[in-house]
Amino acid sequence: MLRKIRSGGPHQLFWRALLPFAAGLLGSLALPPWHIWPALPVAFSLLAWTLDKVAYSEPAVARRCRPAALVGWCFGFGWFVYSLSWVTEAFRVDAAIFAWMIPFVVTFLPAGLALFWAAATATAIRWWRSDASGILVLVATLSITEWLRGHLFTGFPWNLPGYVAGTSDALAQTASIVGIYGLTTLVLLWSMLPAMLWRRGGTPSYRLAGFSIASFALCWGLGGWRLAAAGPGSHDDITVSIVQASIPQSIKWQQERRADILSRYLELTAKAAANDVPGHHIFIWPETALPYLVAELPALRHRVAAELPPDSFLVLGAIRREPTAPASDTSVRVFNSILVINRNGDVTATYDKRRLVPFGEFLPFEGILGPLGLRKLVPVPLSFSAGTTTAPISIAGLPSFAPLVCYEAIFPLSIPARGLRAKWIVNVTNDAWFGSSAGPVQHLEQARFRAIEEGLPLVRAANTGISAIIDARGNVLKRLDTGAVGILTAPLPRPVSNTLYGRFGDLFYALLVASLLGAAVANVRKLGLNRS
Repeated sequence: MLRKIRSGGPHQLFWRALLPFAAGLLGSLALPPWHIWPALPVAFSLLAWTLDKVAYSEPAVARRCRPAALVGWCFGFGWFVYSLSWVTEAFRVDAAIFAWMIPFVVTFLPAGLALFWAAATATAIRWWRSDASGILVLVATLSITEWLRGHLFTGFPWNLPGYVAGTSDALAQTASIVGIYGLTTLVLLWSMLPAMLWRRGGTPSYRLAGFSIASFALCWGLGGWRLAAAGPGSHDDITVSIVQASIPQSIKWQQERRADILSRYLELTAKAAANDVPGHHIFIWPETALPYLVAELPALRHRVAAELPPDSFLVLGAIRREPTAPASDTSVRVFNSILVINRNGDVTATYDKRRLVPFGEFLPFEGILGPLGLRKLVPVPLSFSAGTTTAPISIAGLPSFAPLVCYEAIFPLSIPARGLRAKWIVNVTNDAWFGSSAGPVQHLEQARFRAIEEGLPLVRAANTGISAIIDARGNVLKRLDTGAVGILTAPLPRPVSNTLYGRFGDLFYALLVASLLGAAVANVRKLGLNRS
């Protein structure tokens, strides 16, 4: 393929590689934290026009797939290489050990994710036409491969195009019906509007353009109506306090800093407790808040519990071992967990993280990659084990919550025990790995969409930010930005009625994609009959 491009000269190199890469790079600026949403229709229409050119220059369908795949790969690489560049921040925390991996991470991660986009364009080009059918098939294949990206090889659904809709609170409400994958499908359709109105060697698709505009207006109108409706309010007798201690990742696991870290959390908790209000009070500390095995240290738990006021509980992230034994024991399993501690210092509930971060919490193919010098980022002797807990956590008769540890919040339908609907979501995380980069902003935005999808308020405790209290419609009620030290205290928001997405999951997304493909087939048949 590269030889063919070189033989075709600068013209083919520009159209099949450089222009798609630049378009993908431009399109990614519509994502958080940049929110330059007009870049999206320019980028995806350029993608469609480039595929038009591939189809025009390669009349034989069998010869189109490879150049179309290159176009899609270059576009995807541009989309991910900048929007995910913040990942390299984690490799600078312990630069002496991990900095050598940065060039590989900054190229291999976006290159691998771009393969999904290459598959989408290579598939779409086989049924490409310079009319509405081509656009419909391209939107459908991109949508399907984005769904696959979120599920295959443990899944990594970061920076889906649908998250651009978060720029508008009204449009974001559509996720309560079709989820983020369905919203991705719609955003892709809306972004192709310029390509619908002008096609190389084809006819404008006015009907499809009209449908695109009408669906945009409908989603925006319904979302505005949902936001304008009276909200469910908050619990007057339940208060939540998030403690954001902002412990730098570089010192988090230093033995000599352990006492200082504990003292900071206790001081902030005592400050929040001093403003205690009647009723129940739930304090929330972030992922792996303390550099201790909290579940194994009753004296430590009692010291922490001493800072809690009456009728209160502490929810915190912590590393947990099972069974408790020396780390050299190969039968020991290590979990990234959420613990609930009462005023007596007892652990009353536990949740173990089910979705682990590859290369962060475990090393894939450890027997092969370990001898090559690759290591996981989290400095514990063993790789983490995945949990199996599926039930929401209940606290002494209080509204049950769905626990999500860090990375789990990026996955739609990640709420445990969907048949036993929780009343709120607790997301503990440690984004200190990524400093003040775009990563924490994107992570917060994706967590916000879980609240919209499920119709559940979300309380997010992040070590260095961004901590937030978010209502069931995705409105950020309070937040502590990156690097801030402090507490967030507010009444616990109430949930809304179960959403269509909460009941049926990706069903409406699947129907939407099937409808696009059905419309494409119907359009082809109609044109064929007219020509005959």
